[in-house]
Amino acid sequence: MKDLIAQLDPGNQFSVLENSYKQIEVCLGSDLSNIKTDAESVTSVIITGLGGSAIAGDLVANLFRDEISVPYSVNRNYSLPGYAGASTLLIASSYSGNTEETISALTDGIKRGCRIICLTTGGTVLEMAKTHNLSYVLLPTGFQPRFALYAGLTTLVRTLNHTGIIKSGETFLNSMLELIRTKSAIHNCDNSEAVRIAQKIYNTIPVIYSADDYTYAVGERFKCNLNENSKMHAFHNVVPEMNHNEIIGWETVNGDTSNLSVINILEETYHPQTMKRFNIVSGLILDKGIKVLHILSDQKDMKMRLMDMVYLLDWVTYYAAILNAKDPSEIDFIHLLKKELGK
Repeated sequence: MKDLIAQLDPGNQFSVLENSYKQIEVCLGSDLSNIKTDAESVTSVIITGLGGSAIAGDLVANLFRDEISVPYSVNRNYSLPGYAGASTLLIASSYSGNTEETISALTDGIKRGCRIICLTTGGTVLEMAKTHNLSYVLLPTGFQPRFALYAGLTTLVRTLNHTGIIKSGETFLNSMLELIRTKSAIHNCDNSEAVRIAQKIYNTIPVIYSADDYTYAVGERFKCNLNENSKMHAFHNVVPEMNHNEIIGWETVNGDTSNLSVINILEETYHPQTMKRFNIVSGLILDKGIKVLHILSDQKDMKMRLMDMVYLLDWVTYYAAILNAKDPSEIDFIHLLKKELGK
């Protein structure tokens, strides 16, 4: 594996993954003094962003689902939902600062008088923040957005904690730092669990199932990284919703099913009926001869279990890229799309 990594990873994303905990360390010291707003009279929170800049917002929704007391949503579009207004806390997250959808949504938020905080490394978003006297927090530079998750998540959690939207952010971040630091030395080995999972799925089309509101962000992060890092098609849906529609699609799957795999994201705090649903559906899929893998964590705290799975699966997608003889950094079609959109 090491020889393949040396050949296929010229951008050394292995080191970036290995040192993910250092992103947390750096961002725990980020300057928040520029934040001019707080949670007083806030009636809704919107995180607007795309791709790697948006997934931190999804994770916060799952991690702090019992703590956030106002409507909270992640917006992935050119405009904001109709309810956005003067009592909305809008956090515009764009790692590059040049994401066109986020710039458009930020412009919309300025027109509506939202309370705005920008999270970015620079670009147009930072220019807009300075021009309009908006609060902003700078992210560390030098990463591809999806590989900067731990910087983005740390900064978002600290921002929400600073404004009073959540209360337990600092405790969570300190625990996450120790978790990721410890797991780094486990996942970077040739015989790791991450390698073994990657070997089972790299030549398949993975179908990922998580539980809505609980582990959605874990499944979505995994799916998107399989797309970008591993250059694989992958699909993600949630229980119980898929039990009301997608389950029927498995009825017509017959013959050679070796190109399919199903990965369940499991968490001990699921409703008992949700766990029963996972078990029943898994049985139906196994009867079709399709491999089913279960991803779960043995950490004592729910938040740490979710981050344990996120980090494990980040490594799985990296190793799957190597097994597919692909550079995990390369995103040529995204660059092509942006070039064509700019014409």
